[in-house]
Amino acid sequence: MTEIHHLVIPVAPASRSNPEGLAVSGHYLVRDGAVVICDAEGVATGDRVKLKDGESHRVIAARLLKRAWEDSLSKSDFNRTLDHGHYARWVF
Repeated sequence: MTEIHHLVIPVAPASRSNPEGLAVSGHYLVRDGAVVICDAEGVATGDRVKLKDGESHRVIAARLLKRAWEDSLSKSDFNRTLDHGHYARWVF
C-alpha cells in the first residue's frame, strides 16, 4: 500500500491583522513516480505531477497544495447575488 503523507504549508505570513499567519494542511501520495494530491484516505482529489530525477516529493506536493489553495480563493462566492426568497417581500 502507498503511504499517505500529511503536509502543512504556510500561505500567508504573520501580520497585525493576522498574527498567527495562515497555513494550509493537505495530503498527498507518491504513486508510479508521480505526486498525487489526495484526501486523508488516499483518494485522489487534485493534480498529479510526474517527478523528475532529483526532485523532492515534498516540494512538489507543497507547490500543488498552494496552487489548489490559491485556486479555491478565486472560486469564492462572496460577491454573489443573494436570493432572499419569500423574505424579499417584507424585508425590503
